[in-house]
Amino acid sequence: MELWLLAAFLPPLLFSVNNIIDQFVSRDYFADSVRAFLCLGGMVNLAVLPFIYLFNPDVFHIEYGQALLLIIGGLIYMCACFPYIKALQSDDASHAIPLFQIVPLFVLALGWITLGETLTTKQLIAGAIIFLGSVGIVWDFSTHIVKGRLYVLMALSSFLFAVYVTLMRFGAVELDWITTLFWIMAGWSLFGLILFCFWTNTRQMVLQTIKESKGKVLGISCIQEGADILGAASLAFAMVLAPSAALLIVIVNGLQPLFAILLSGVCGLFFPRLFTPIKLNRDLIQKLICSFIMFYGMYLLI
Repeated sequence: MELWLLAAFLPPLLFSVNNIIDQFVSRDYFADSVRAFLCLGGMVNLAVLPFIYLFNPDVFHIEYGQALLLIIGGLIYMCACFPYIKALQSDDASHAIPLFQIVPLFVLALGWITLGETLTTKQLIAGAIIFLGSVGIVWDFSTHIVKGRLYVLMALSSFLFAVYVTLMRFGAVELDWITTLFWIMAGWSLFGLILFCFWTNTRQMVLQTIKESKGKVLGISCIQEGADILGAASLAFAMVLAPSAALLIVIVNGLQPLFAILLSGVCGLFFPRLFTPIKLNRDLIQKLICSFIMFYGMYLLI
């Protein structure tokens, strides 16, 4: 097997681990406050920034406008996490994460609106396939009811992530991945600082949770941050080796829902209170088929 293909398996796995930790922490520690969850994440990012700088001091060799755009992108990224975490608190990651496949649809729409990019017939067909697959994920065949709340939350999150991706197309031009990551994380940290400083209830909940968990929640958040950074690093490594960046993105985006479905189900065997245990039933088969349909739609987009 090609080395780049092996490297391509690591980012979606690590990003899926991140999704599973999101569900675990948001349900077990911050079930009553999405703000407190995001505030803690921002503060952990703030502690990581000096280590990135020590690893690569060149992160400050960037134009002010470019840095500002990346920080704004980081703020929008955190805003996108609000509906995403809200979705995870009420539904399983195995249902929520595959819906991120609709992000490219919003990216295409934003490119068409803001950049005047032309949409081809093939892209429109691919978009329709992805949309149908996403509806299939939230469709309950036994009751014939769509999980509307989950779909709306994830659609809002996907739209904001698409805005973030569109901004990155301008802000990350000719930048190495670690500089881009540093300034995006600066935006995440700023978001956490704003929540910590200006929302008293949020600050109190974060400090109380850290104290009551005896620092355990901090350790879990650090593991999550490490997985996120390793995921970004491995994606950058695979990007260098891959014969096509578009093909790599399709593989990464296509595998992440599969890993999320499997990891969520396995975690359910040990934490049934927080995750749905994996079972070979119609629900699992439905999620896998719909994820494959969306993956095929993603493939048609390149």
